Amino acid sequence: MATESRTVLIVEDNYIVAAALALTFGEGGFTVLGPAASLDDATRHATEGGPDCAVLDINVRGGSTVELGRSLVARGIPVVFVSGYGEIPELHGDDDPLLSVPRVTKPADPFEVLTAVSRLLDDPSPVEQVP
Repeated sequence: MATESRTVLIVEDNYIVAAALALTFGEGGFTVLGPAASLDDATRHATEGGPDCAVLDINVRGGSTVELGRSLVARGIPVVFVSGYGEIPELHGDDDPLLSVPRVTKPADPFEVLTAVSRLLDDPSPVEQVP
């Protein structure tokens, strides 16, 4: 898999988790945007940085990244959620585009997250572009 030109947006407010993810993705050949520790930073990186994929903690400083996830998926950008939450209460109905987004449960091994993202980038079919 050639990831040299791939850019990943990491949104995580826990410094240790964010650093581990950034290090793992960097060593995996990705360019890392962030890690963003707030929704404002995450939104700015997503808008200005043009990521190829994103790793989103669902709860960032008390705010939800679900809407950011929806906007990324709508743009055809694969997303992986990394969270301690079993369910995502903000998902709406059977047609919510985030239902097919992979989730890695915390505490997560950064290599497991890298593998989940790599699978999406090698086979982006699980992420459908929303009209």
